[in-house]
Amino acid sequence: MGMEKIFEISDLNVKFPLGEGFFSKEKGFIHAVNGVSLDVYKNEIIAIVGESGCGKSTFVKTIMGLEAKTSGSVIFNGKNLDDFKKDDMKNFRKKCQMVFQNPFSSLNPRMNVFDILKEPLIVSGVKSKKQINEKIFEVLELVGLDKSVIKRFPHEFSGGQRQRIAIARALILEPEVIVADEPVSALDVSIQAQIINLLLVLKQKLSLTIIFISHDLSVVKHVSDRVAVMYLGEIIELADKKSLFENPIHPYTQALLSAVPTVSAKKYKSKTLDGDLPSVKNLPEGCFFASRCSQAKPICAVKHPKCIQISPTHKVACLYLNE
Repeated sequence: MGMEKIFEISDLNVKFPLGEGFFSKEKGFIHAVNGVSLDVYKNEIIAIVGESGCGKSTFVKTIMGLEAKTSGSVIFNGKNLDDFKKDDMKNFRKKCQMVFQNPFSSLNPRMNVFDILKEPLIVSGVKSKKQINEKIFEVLELVGLDKSVIKRFPHEFSGGQRQRIAIARALILEPEVIVADEPVSALDVSIQAQIINLLLVLKQKLSLTIIFISHDLSVVKHVSDRVAVMYLGEIIELADKKSLFENPIHPYTQALLSAVPTVSAKKYKSKTLDGDLPSVKNLPEGCFFASRCSQAKPICAVKHPKCIQISPTHKVACLYLNE
């Protein structure tokens, strides 16, 4: 894995207003992303994991400019997104593409495969029919589909085939980054492995950077180079795959991993998460995980932990590391 940065995200915060009350006073905010800093390197697969509602999708949509950030900075290939002009943003959109969770809802049911794949090319300014045809046939071959499918519509395909079409659409503009937001969770288990293996092949063949969003740690273990664990809008552990799966430090990460089915003996006991999840409207001043942590001490309720580097490839946000 190369160490050249493609994304540099610093102290990213995203808040959504809940609405307005009497006399135009705001009722409050949903704190979706809270002070996230993360570097993404070229030609790596970095997985972002956590429970539903932890901010994974909001985070990636924000770094792609699809959601407005409240504060912080997102730098892509050395340039701040805040400084992008219209043409810069158009070029950025070509270089960063998304593959969504449900291919049936992300593909236009009224368009056949040819039109679905042609549309991004037309929008980006490609006018030559010969060039359009060549690109479409080339990308279909890349994702393992025959060119005979071009006149068929999304409802005529299986879920796995539809996701291949969605991946082909993402690849048609030759991006540097693919953001895969739960790309296999809507598919049958037997098909999931095919799509995961396809992404791995495409990553090597095209030197892609893939940001892989998932709550399924068994999938993440197979596909990722590094893993970022999110909880209530912040990254609480970041490590290379081997370190995270063999030596999880944060109690939340340990609880997540203990729930993954395995045929081998576990290195740590199964853990349940008791206690109440803090409100995303009124986050506690201390550790966000303290109310559910079996190891929490009084200080955890009042002091918020910083993400500490414990090895060259491992960071953790936990007050226990200070002991």
